[in-house]
Amino acid sequence: MKKTDLSTELGFPAQWSDPQIYPDSMVLLTVSHQDEEKSILVTSMGNQIVDAKDYVVVETPKVKIKAKPITKILRGTTMVFGWLLASMFIGFALLSITGVATARVVLTNSMAPSINPGDVLITLAPDRLSPELGKVVVYIGKRFDGSAVGVTYAHRIIGGDLATGFEVKGDNNDKSDVQRPKLAEIVGVGLFVIPFVGRILTPQFLALLLIFGFAIWLIYDAWRESD
Repeated sequence: MKKTDLSTELGFPAQWSDPQIYPDSMVLLTVSHQDEEKSILVTSMGNQIVDAKDYVVVETPKVKIKAKPITKILRGTTMVFGWLLASMFIGFALLSITGVATARVVLTNSMAPSINPGDVLITLAPDRLSPELGKVVVYIGKRFDGSAVGVTYAHRIIGGDLATGFEVKGDNNDKSDVQRPKLAEIVGVGLFVIPFVGRILTPQFLALLLIFGFAIWLIYDAWRESD
């Protein structure tokens, strides 16, 4: 075992015992008291007084700052809104892909005030939800010669049956539709309505929503930095 005298460097009797397990190893020895601190680097080449900060990296403890109440509210609201919006779109996508349900944006006010322009009507196929009196059905419009018009109508059943065709009418219309759709012409039966959502599907509104979301993120980031 090798012994190294440190009395000269420290100014008091002291000795370092090195078991010499690793001949090329270096030892940093720090001795401190109330008024002074000394660090000595002990190597096979000799001893040297050094600054311990040059050899030891001390990790600064992370202090968790308590968030302000308004920041907590904004963070929680943003998270809840984001999850709800994501869940809604994912749910619609899965239902549409599987063919279980279809989301249709209403464009006219023929069903106002129960269904307004911009509302989204969720429908099920007739084999999943039977068309009945009082239900809203989506059917393919046809000309008098029987050819398809290429548009669909979402109106309420007020009479008729599967055999003779249904009498349908928009809640906001004065008269019933001329066409009496039969089961083969009905592509969906209304399940429920989501107000207003269809309005955000326009490119203009989506652009405004993107700008608004970016502004909210900037405000939140500024509050977080100020905390």
